[in-house]
Amino acid sequence: MRAFRTLAALLAVLTLSACGAPANGSASSAPSGSVSSAGSAASAQDPLPADPAEDSLAVGDSYALYRQVTVSNGRILTLIAHGERQDETCFGISSIDVKDGDTLVQTLSLHDGIVAGNAYDDFEDPLAADATRTFDLASGLDTQDYNFDGFPDLAITEFWGTANERRLLWLWDDSAGEYTFALPLVGTDIRLDESAQAVVASANNGAEYITTTYAPVLDGQLQKVQETVETYYSDTDTGIKTVTHALIDGEWVLVEDNN
Repeated sequence: MRAFRTLAALLAVLTLSACGAPANGSASSAPSGSVSSAGSAASAQDPLPADPAEDSLAVGDSYALYRQVTVSNGRILTLIAHGERQDETCFGISSIDVKDGDTLVQTLSLHDGIVAGNAYDDFEDPLAADATRTFDLASGLDTQDYNFDGFPDLAITEFWGTANERRLLWLWDDSAGEYTFALPLVGTDIRLDESAQAVVASANNGAEYITTTYAPVLDGQLQKVQETVETYYSDTDTGIKTVTHALIDGEWVLVEDNN
């Protein structure tokens, strides 16, 4: 929707400012997926390295974060996220290695993810960053199942304005045996609604509050299926104008307009 792309372009300008308070709804950095003796991942006798302490890192220090995820047939993959302390308050992840034991399956570039996210938001940035930028050392490293297919996906958070965050999302493609970039999710609150099998992102754009719903399609990709824009006015009886469009039979249809 054009309203959402306009929001993304506006918020992108705000990222040029210094780090502020972390956005609400940041994903947990806790590892996802159970660890078993199946596959070639490290065993209980060879645990993954612990995350470094944030105050142990000087500006410019690099670090690595290790997570394990379980995909089909009990296969355990190790994710190694490479980060750097950017200044006294901010950290960023630049790449993620996906390994099966000692075998490198793929390397995900955060620069490529940022560029792909900008293209999705219809925003051109010739100076696209090479790393994310957040307060959290783990940069919102999240391995929830975003498309509800039973496999852990991969989302990395970056600052996207003062009120919203943006999560760059890669979905696990089990047939291809690798992660593929899906889309960016922007909002002050981004949540998975398992009962509805949907991802809901709520973004704040000044007088507008935009709620976007995504649902998986047959190939497992996420597709935007509904968008509600609430505009707040102080000089009207209701104070709020609500407009909702939904994707019905492949066409965007106006389903609510209380103007």
